[in-house]
Amino acid sequence: MNRDTAKKAGAIFRKIRRQRQISTQQLAAGLLSVSSINKFENGHAKLSFTILAELSRRMNLRPDYFFQEIYKQEGSVYTIFLNKIKPIYESNDLPTLKKIAQKKALEVPHNPDFDLIGQLVTLFSLIKGIDQQYSVDTKMIEKIASHLLAIEYWDPFEISLFNNCLILFTSVMIKNLLKEILYSLDGVEASDRILSLLCNAADIFYRRKDYEAARKIMLKCETLFSDQTKLMIRFKLTFMKNLLSSSRKQAVIDNNKLIESLRMIGSNNLASSYEVYMRKYDFPEKLSNTPKKS
Repeated sequence: MNRDTAKKAGAIFRKIRRQRQISTQQLAAGLLSVSSINKFENGHAKLSFTILAELSRRMNLRPDYFFQEIYKQEGSVYTIFLNKIKPIYESNDLPTLKKIAQKKALEVPHNPDFDLIGQLVTLFSLIKGIDQQYSVDTKMIEKIASHLLAIEYWDPFEISLFNNCLILFTSVMIKNLLKEILYSLDGVEASDRILSLLCNAADIFYRRKDYEAARKIMLKCETLFSDQTKLMIRFKLTFMKNLLSSSRKQAVIDNNKLIESLRMIGSNNLASSYEVYMRKYDFPEKLSNTPKKS
């Protein structure tokens, strides 16, 4: 959880607790001191995810609902940043993106806040997606990876940051971070945000011709889907799954049908991007039915 979000968490927690008419004494019993809860609610202390999970359970509240409330009620600094640069990226305005990245890189030594580093590395990723020759600061990437490996709870900020910076991480980094995410789920239903991340990670491995890794992720995604999963994520999962099938001919046939379906529902941009994808990237060699042990 980033710094700004942590400051808001206590106030939202207090609001939910009062709505459910539960006292701090009831929540704290046998777990922690009442003063610790008071400090947390007043923004003067943090609580570990393990403690927050137990407090949420005592309020008959799912931990993920608590974090959703934080992000629903208050837009994060990172979200505001993404909304600001989105039109610049979509217009392929590379000079402006580089100018913003250069400015933020000069700020980091004087303000080593993780939010700022996250924004800088996200800019690196966006620029790299347009200009593959662009040189990035690997130390900043390593800081992001180290932070993500150390966190207890993957909230929307961390998931979004990882997703946006995938192209910069080594394959080993991605695999290790995905293990942490899947471990943190521990039987909890995956959100659309996590499923989107997994699909994008499979995409990265496919481009790098690590077809076995991409295939394993796709198999895992299938076990995490729920009826509420967004349609576009389902389309991407199906597209990647078809590419990783044992028959190139069948994959082309199935994906052409999928592309046709996308055009029927008006998603012409996505349909066109899939057509380009199949022309641009190599198809894998025939894969065995059973994934190799890593």
